[in-house]
Amino acid sequence: MADKNRELAEAVIAAVGGASNITSVTHCMTRLRFVLKDQSIPKKEEVERIKGVMGTNIAGGQYQIIIGNSVGSIYQEVVAATGIGDTPGSGDDGEKKKVNPVITALDFISGCMAPLFPAIIAGGLIKVLLVIFGPTFLGVMSDTSDTYILMNALGDAPFYFLPVIVAFTASRKLNCNSYLAVMVASVLIYPDVITLLGGIGLFLYGMSIMGTGLEKVAGGKMQSILQKLTSSVLRGVLLGAFITAIIQSSAGTIVIVVGLVNSGIMALPQAVGVIMGANIGTTITGQIIRMADISGDSLLLTLLKPTTFSP
Repeated sequence: MADKNRELAEAVIAAVGGASNITSVTHCMTRLRFVLKDQSIPKKEEVERIKGVMGTNIAGGQYQIIIGNSVGSIYQEVVAATGIGDTPGSGDDGEKKKVNPVITALDFISGCMAPLFPAIIAGGLIKVLLVIFGPTFLGVMSDTSDTYILMNALGDAPFYFLPVIVAFTASRKLNCNSYLAVMVASVLIYPDVITLLGGIGLFLYGMSIMGTGLEKVAGGKMQSILQKLTSSVLRGVLLGAFITAIIQSSAGTIVIVVGLVNSGIMALPQAVGVIMGANIGTTITGQIIRMADISGDSLLLTLLKPTTFSP
């Protein structure tokens, strides 16, 4: 069987113009996908006469040879014979050709996704088996049994770790460091990062809702008032410090300002002064809290203590 695969691989290599005409080669479920330097060299009739070849096709800048289910073994023989895999060879650096960007994008997507199909299909089949033999249908397995839990994990793994797998295949396609790509993609499935991204998404959604609400409720009247209060940077700083001292939160002040800017009630130059004032107001708040530790009989100190405002 190995000899037949080797003979078929050698015949295919010769039909496409030899290793010198191959830039890269990859495969999907049934096809060898060649990127050739000159696609006019292979002759459709000659290639399809090779025993074991079911057909040919040209799409997405690739010369595709349909092999069937044994394409994985033939691909390994092609790589062994030519030394060329799914990344461009070193000999094509000086032969840069203009390629349609749409074709380039489709080639990149297919190159990244085609190797994933076996894993995705396997995961889907395992989930189907769990539905059939699990408590949903036949009830052969309990959803608390070790077998069910293990198979469920196997079925979920290709989808849960899909960002990592795509990063690996993309790194092979882009000819970059696969380990670095996997490390960066792993951040996307790190639990704390998922929580953070969810919080950011909720925050942005809330900002959008708040901005829309302020725009409907306030209208032009609030816009004109804020225009007067922030007509200069100094006034904006004083307003930001005052609001922060009142609500005891610079973050709250900044969120309100961002909402006003998002709704169009405030302009960005106006917001800069208010945000600077919010940071100053935070220090004032800290000083007010610190006054709680100052002891004395002075009327002024007694009035400035936080317990006087919130007993």
